[in-house]
Amino acid sequence: MARARLSDDIFNDLKNKIILGTYKINSKLPPERQLAEHYSTSRIPVRDAIRRLTEQGFIKTTPGSGSVVISQGSPSFDSGEDSSIEEGPVEIGDTRVLLESIRLRCLIESEAARLAAVNRTTEDIKKIQSALFESINEIRKLKLKESNSFFEADRMFHRAILEASKSQFLLDAIDSMPLLMLCHQFWSLKYTTPRDEVVSFHTQIYESILDENETKAYEAMKRHLSRVESLIAMRNKSNKGHVKNNEEDI
Repeated sequence: MARARLSDDIFNDLKNKIILGTYKINSKLPPERQLAEHYSTSRIPVRDAIRRLTEQGFIKTTPGSGSVVISQGSPSFDSGEDSSIEEGPVEIGDTRVLLESIRLRCLIESEAARLAAVNRTTEDIKKIQSALFESINEIRKLKLKESNSFFEADRMFHRAILEASKSQFLLDAIDSMPLLMLCHQFWSLKYTTPRDEVVSFHTQIYESILDENETKAYEAMKRHLSRVESLIAMRNKSNKGHVKNNEEDI
């Protein structure tokens, strides 16, 4: 069971890195031995994750030559200010799915933040703080149009809080929708001005958990994700207006 869970984690991490462009088209994945060392495991769960990536068409594996990325599964995220509004890490045309899933995340992660304020350990605080600092560092790189890993830093911040909640159920619920979370991240960052606002929310959440204030932690996370919901809704309204104007011109 533990091995299957580890294989899932490796598979999802590698898939997300391919989708986000960490591993680009025609680039090779690290060899199994190196990946096993990176994930602190044996080659067996790594091999299983690679098999699933091959079956889903993300990579092509040739004996003796390794695994090469052949598809990102969707358009890459472009952090530039002039990037097209239609681009995103996952093609999910039904905005209703995005809105319903972010509302679900709001319920789950607000409760997780509240529980984290109650159950967090000193080690949990260190992990959340480290993830917070990493997200601040990566958002600065993004603003400078440098290569960055903000999505991964953002994911690790939220995951650190879920782990601090000590609720495996809440953690599993969020782990079940990795691609939807990428969509939420994309549209949130696309429309956020200034982009420092993202990490200001993270700071408020962290400080509330540090202070063991469960009410403030719950509300801080709720404000953070409710704002993402508002941005997705705004995107939907903008797209509908664009379609209506096009119909009037016909």
